[in-house]
Amino acid sequence: MGKFVPDVDIDFANRDHALEGLVHVPATRIERDDLRKHVVGVYFQAIPQDPLTGWASIPYEQAEQRGYFKVDFLNLNVYKQVRDEDHLNDLLSREPMWELLDDPEVVDQLFQLGGVIDGIPTSDLISAYKPRSIMDLAIFLALIRPSKKHLIGREWHEIKEEIWVATDDGQYGFKKAHAISYAHVIVVQLNLLVEQASE
Repeated sequence: MGKFVPDVDIDFANRDHALEGLVHVPATRIERDDLRKHVVGVYFQAIPQDPLTGWASIPYEQAEQRGYFKVDFLNLNVYKQVRDEDHLNDLLSREPMWELLDDPEVVDQLFQLGGVIDGIPTSDLISAYKPRSIMDLAIFLALIRPSKKHLIGREWHEIKEEIWVATDDGQYGFKKAHAISYAHVIVVQLNLLVEQASE
């Protein structure tokens, strides 16, 4: 059994504002044999830094193996429409109008859902599977990632059996916790759309 490596993502309306005043080092990754700045990852530990850029001098995969802990600070524009914590809790507590997911124009506006998978609009796929709960939506979000898209076209009960089974194919996939978290963001968006339409 391998060493457990935590994976922490924190969502913000403005990540730069959230990082102001916090001593941190931007994480890095390897891209085309070059060390590049990670889009959202930061370290709050004393990690070796490149003296010219101030970025971590160790790519995040190797840094994890050496015991460094990367935290991803993500920009989520949907939170700019949330007034305060009470508003967010209210949006999360409401059952969304799941039938909005049958409208391609709505789906194209939603976090992680707009776009095309292997030539098929995501809106067509979501309309075919008709998620009607947070867990259904989380499963769908995991399904459209590269490591699980081979399951597209199968029956829903088959997908549910295989979706959280880890693969070692090296392709990007969603962990269950990520998928559930992102499903909650979509619920917030759906409820905001309804709220804004009624104003």
